[in-house]
Amino acid sequence: MNDLFPTGLAFFRAIDTLVDGTGDPARALADELGILTTTAGSLLTAAKNWRKVSAEVERNVDKLSIEKLRIISQAMNKSTDPEEVRNALITYATTTTAAGRPPTADELKRHANTIVATTKPKKPRCSLLFSRTADPTGTRYAQLALPSDQMDRLEALVHKWWPGDKERNKAPALKNAIGLWRLINADHSKETDGRWDLSLVPAFVIAAPGTNYVGDGNFVTTSGAIITGEDIANAHLRDFGYVTVYDERGNIGCHYLLEKERLASKELRSALAIDQIFCAADGCHELAIYSQAHHIKAAKYGGETNANNILLACMPHNVHNDDDRYTTGKEKNGYLARDEHGQAGRKLPGEEVVRPNQNDGVQYSGHAIAMKQLGL
Repeated sequence: MNDLFPTGLAFFRAIDTLVDGTGDPARALADELGILTTTAGSLLTAAKNWRKVSAEVERNVDKLSIEKLRIISQAMNKSTDPEEVRNALITYATTTTAAGRPPTADELKRHANTIVATTKPKKPRCSLLFSRTADPTGTRYAQLALPSDQMDRLEALVHKWWPGDKERNKAPALKNAIGLWRLINADHSKETDGRWDLSLVPAFVIAAPGTNYVGDGNFVTTSGAIITGEDIANAHLRDFGYVTVYDERGNIGCHYLLEKERLASKELRSALAIDQIFCAADGCHELAIYSQAHHIKAAKYGGETNANNILLACMPHNVHNDDDRYTTGKEKNGYLARDEHGQAGRKLPGEEVVRPNQNDGVQYSGHAIAMKQLGL
């Protein structure tokens, strides 16, 4: 199939020659190839980085595809040192992988992001574009770009205004649109409905060796003394934000009075979001802060609403949990649980171990930090 397509370098040089001297290069290329002007503009932008290259670069990229050269060009445009990025990505793109083949375009794209991030990336950009007209369905579109921290803040605010559990089956994209519209139209001079505050605040994790959490916010020390989570926190911190205190077994404790509540409180949800970062199910990338509170032992079977029996799971993994295993004795989908050190995870049918979520970033979770402090 590759023989049916021109190499990337030949293609970009051909379109460069084609539009040379035209008043509107994107329009000229679009008319010639029968493509959209936006597509033509993207191709011409990529072509700029391949107009004049050294003989060595030309030899190295001679066999690379149009898409791979476009990926390299995009990465160059995101760096303040484009030549360093070009050379690094050409080396990667022309190296045989462990699978005995060159990297795919997807693999090159992922590697390009890593290279740009480590070679003087340009400053984050801010832009908001609106489509000029509506499409035939009456829909207009917007494209927003913000620095990561600002987009994180916006995402948290939008999720705060998501529709409730009655509409939980709506697609995330639709819930985002609903949340954004509610946020725009909200009367911000009044308090909201009291749902869990998802705003970004500092979180502090404290390990308390020699203690065991005994409920009601109390810890018992090896000497038999009773101290509270506030006592431990005040010994280390000022009142900056949420504090999560772990005992020597890895259990979460703090100033919670949760045993008589059916629904997990805002404070418990916040502590669990710090504890997990992600949904408890292994491999799931949904953030815990946007997930649902899940009883390990269902409340209808006597499960308590406390830190040892609650974890956070995305809606699909919460729904598919085998809550009735206590009465049926059967496991169909498996269930969410905590391991012997209190780490949230999932136990699959027929397995004895709880599989924790090992996504990149979990090493920065409250539980991981506490385990490191405790040497577990």
